[in-house]
Amino acid sequence: MIFFSGHGILIPVFAVIGFFVGSIAAAAAVAMMNLSLAWSPVGGAWASALCVLLYAKTIGKTVDNTYLDPATGRPAVYRKRHTFFFIPAFAWAVLGMIGAAFISVGALVAPKDGFDLGSSSKSAEEALFDSANRKITTNNEGVAHGNSPEAEKLAAEFSSKLKSLRDVGIEPSKKRSVSLSGGEFITFCHLAEDTCAFLVHVPELRKYTDEAKEFMGEAAWGVAQHCVATLPDKPEKVAVGVRGIALYDRVLTGPGTADETTAPEVHKGANSKDVLFTYFEVKEPKSAEASNQRPTAAAATDKAPEPTAPTAPTSTPPAAATEMTPPEAPTPAPAPAVAPAPSPAPASTAAALPTPVKDWKSADGRVLSASLEGFANAATARFKRAADGVVFEVPVEKFDPATQAEINALFPKGQ
Repeated sequence: MIFFSGHGILIPVFAVIGFFVGSIAAAAAVAMMNLSLAWSPVGGAWASALCVLLYAKTIGKTVDNTYLDPATGRPAVYRKRHTFFFIPAFAWAVLGMIGAAFISVGALVAPKDGFDLGSSSKSAEEALFDSANRKITTNNEGVAHGNSPEAEKLAAEFSSKLKSLRDVGIEPSKKRSVSLSGGEFITFCHLAEDTCAFLVHVPELRKYTDEAKEFMGEAAWGVAQHCVATLPDKPEKVAVGVRGIALYDRVLTGPGTADETTAPEVHKGANSKDVLFTYFEVKEPKSAEASNQRPTAAAATDKAPEPTAPTAPTSTPPAAATEMTPPEAPTPAPAPAVAPAPSPAPASTAAALPTPVKDWKSADGRVLSASLEGFANAATARFKRAADGVVFEVPVEKFDPATQAEINALFPKGQ
């Protein structure tokens, strides 16, 4: 059975090429503009429909050829059509645009990452990974990123050393091409108490041969082990994710032994990034818990003497009052000094966090119903979602100015 006429078989070819190119461009735009991931297939769908329309208006358009019929001597018209499953190219382009419009509507109503997560199937770990992964798409915000100042230093060291190894071990390409990374090894380091993960965007990785990709993987693992060796408390597990513009080529995992010769476990393919989710677990570091408990205990010991100090002076005035009532009138004066107003302040500070569940408004008008549990750092707040109790981190800059001011006012109380 012939399901196409003319060269209508090119219709699906144009559609697939357009979807592939459009998806790559959309993935880059999503990362640069910090959009919801629901917009990624939108670019592919529209590019696919437009490519089919381009085909329909050029080599795929219907052509009428007029010739003289030798039997009748009259002019006859021969119409040459290009169809796929008996549908012309222009009709396929219209159908593609209708489908792309439906996908666009779905992206418009989809929640933005970090807000209204109650309807999202993503875990908190995956949301944190996606946030980190977007930071290494372009160098607009710098080359080194991390979840703490110490992690940013590790990322900067990792990026510099890996770039030096690339320059030594791999011959640069003679062809110039557009690079979202600007030729830099953009790196994000997520440093936890017992884990450390490096995400790196390798410039022009798509052009590397298999041997060159293997070399970059081994070099990245060695550099990661060298970086964690400088930490006073070395993590138990280390992971390195190596990606290009959008897709991961491989992920290497292993113990944090600070030994560059340790052979890691290698996970290859675009889905290898799933291994990294466990390295972005949302949990309180033990050191932070200990530091939070010590001030509480200290505050308790400081508060204990304060109530007893006033009781001792207050117990003496009655005894002295029997002898000299007028002179003893000034003695209550120390009472206001002994019972200082600042003493309730530690209690209110401790009670400020976590906050009650309330609505926090984002810059784009979306609302997050959660309680503020604490802070990862001055720029990142930790929330507990009211719907299911999941704890996750959100950059303060994602909220509207009024909400940012409210959160920033609570930051000193969380330290």
